This record gives sequence, structure tokens and C-alpha cells, in this order.
Amino acid sequence: MAELAEKHKSMNFEPQKFFIGLMDFFSILLPGALLTYFLQGTGAKNLLPKAIDKMSDGEWWMVVAVSSYLLGHFLFLLGSWLDEFYDFARSRTLEYRVKRLWRTKHLPSRFWRALSWLVFKRERNVAVDRATQVKKRRLAPLQAQGAINTFQWAKARLALEKPSALEVVQRFEADSKFFRSLVPLLLIVPFLHDFRSHWMFLLLVPLALWRYMEQRHKATNQAYWFILALEDGKTDNPVADPGTHPSQPTHAGGVVYRQRPNGREYLLVQASRRPEKWVLPKGHIEPGEQPEETAIREVHEETGVWAEVEKAAGSTCYEVEGKPVHVRFFLMQCREEPYFTDPLREHKWLSYTDAKDADMYSETKNLLEIAENRRHTDGIETPAKDETFR
Repeated sequence: MAELAEKHKSMNFEPQKFFIGLMDFFSILLPGALLTYFLQGTGAKNLLPKAIDKMSDGEWWMVVAVSSYLLGHFLFLLGSWLDEFYDFARSRTLEYRVKRLWRTKHLPSRFWRALSWLVFKRERNVAVDRATQVKKRRLAPLQAQGAINTFQWAKARLALEKPSALEVVQRFEADSKFFRSLVPLLLIVPFLHDFRSHWMFLLLVPLALWRYMEQRHKATNQAYWFILALEDGKTDNPVADPGTHPSQPTHAGGVVYRQRPNGREYLLVQASRRPEKWVLPKGHIEPGEQPEETAIREVHEETGVWAEVEKAAGSTCYEVEGKPVHVRFFLMQCREEPYFTDPLREHKWLSYTDAKDADMYSETKNLLEIAENRRHTDGIETPAKDETFR
């Protein structure tokens, strides 16, 4: 009975697997068939003019099928180099920009940032970072942490533990492979015939590239999300909690300024809990993140402003719902302002004179005063503790 049940199970039609196999097949055959079609009248007749003329219809279709298969593999091989381009673009996400601005005081060009935004939006690589930590912990006993990249390891683990989840990942991956093979095809076709009649194929290249990167991003993220879901609730899965030690900060923020002809202006945002109050941008330090990185990231996320860290600007401690909060602030200079802002949380620039008259907590005023009076010194005093500061 067990054998019959297993045989019956193996004969069941599974649409999901069929679709994945079909997409994998067409990621090779369809681009190869299109290239074979456009080669008619050029390379094919020049290579085998007499043989082609003597072929029957059956023989001709056999040649077309073999040619489509072989050329499809060549296109697939050429398209695989786009994975390097994808990895390069992926490394220009928000987290990369934050680290680069902190360490080198430079931002990537607007072109690369715009390209990254089209595909990855506000991606911070949190999923891949956490999945990588899981992989390293699981492979540490084997001393094989670097033997396989995180995406391939995630797929291997899903194949062993959750095949149905792997099918979701493979569906996105198969779709991305088709568009990856389509890119070199679109680049080749205009040069096979009269360029003037086929140049419009080049206009489709950015769209095919965009679709490839989007689907690949979905495939990788789906794999990482499944791995994190598998790890949820496991007792051997320690989570780093920054700021648990009293001497370590739990939050970081910035006293951001910009230079104007009449003097400096400081950046203030609406308080999340009390919108009538104006505060300095700040936020929680993520695991593995340095306070300076947090300050840069939070300033950008809350206001859209890119600002670089100059020096420490003091710390403050208070409690929120009975939990201690230790915020480390940095004096930061504005490098770039946004074209668009989030209307749900306003921000504004005020001179020090105008800022003193704004409705804000005492610690915010203290930090602004210290930044204004001691901005040319190497150190900045720490303001007094005020537990009402938010």
C-alpha cells in the first residue's frame, strides 16, 4: 500500500512545479528561438547556403530547434554576467549609503541612487543580514561559514525543510532568468540587420533589466523571509539587543545644521508622540549598527536629509513606559536636502534665535545652545538629564 501511495503521489500533476520548469525552459529556448529568427537571412545562409536550400521542412525545423537551444544557452551564459551588475546595484542601497557617508564622507552619485531606488526602494538589507547571521551560526560547527553564499544556503535549507516555500522562491527566480537572457538578445538584434529598423530594441533593454532585477530581488528576499520564519521562536537563536548595558546607548540622533549667509540653521522634526513639539531626529540603534550610522540613517529616514557626522554632541537619558532610553547625539552637517518630504511628519530649518522660541523640550534647547556656542571646539558638553524629553 505504501508503494502504491508513493507511486500515486509521484504521478500527481503539480501546476507550481510545471510552471517553474516551463519558465526555466523558456528562459533558454525562447530567447534562442528569437535570435535564430533574426539570424535568418544573415548568419544561417552565409554558413550553410546549399544545405539549407536542400532541407525538407522537417529537417529545417530540427535545425531551428537545435539552434534555438544552443543559442539560448549562449544568451543565458551572457546574461549571467548581469548578476554581477545586480550585486553592484544591491550594494548601493540605503544601508550602504549610510556606511559610506559615515566612513568616507561621500555619497554615491545620484544616478546610482536613483537606479537603486527603482528596484530596491528603501531596502536596508536587514533580511539578508539576519539570514547571514543565521547561516554563520548554523555552519559554525562545520567551520563552513564561507563555503556557500546566503541565498544558495537558504534555498538548500528550504529544499530540505520546506519544499513548498522553495517553489515560491523558484518561481520568482525563473521569471528573473527569462528577462536576464532577454537583455543580451535585445542588445544583439539591432546589429544583425539594418540598425535603423531595429534600434528600438535598445529602448527595451532598461525595461528588461529592471524586470530582471525586480524579480531577482523578490526571489532573494522571499528566501530570507522564509529562513527567518523558520528561526522564529527557536531557543538557540539569540538576538543582539544594543543598549542593554547601562553604559551603552540605545538610540542615536543628530544636531544637524546647514550654513546660510546669515548664520547656521538647525534641523527640527515633529515629535512622534506630541506633534506640537519640535525635537531633534533620532531613533533606535539596530543590532550590529554603530551609533554614528544610526544617526545618519534616522536623520535621512525622518527628514530625507543626508548629513555627515562631525563630532559627538552629548547624551541624554530618560524613560519611556518604564524602559530606560539612552540617546547619543552627534553634531552633523547637511550634505544634501530632499526633493520630496513625508507629509506625515514635518521638519523645518530654524536659526538658533528662532529655535529658542519654538515649542520644544529643554534638552533640545540645551543641545542647540551647546552646538551654537561650542561648534568650533573638539568636545561638546553633555546636557542635564530631563526625563520629559522625547
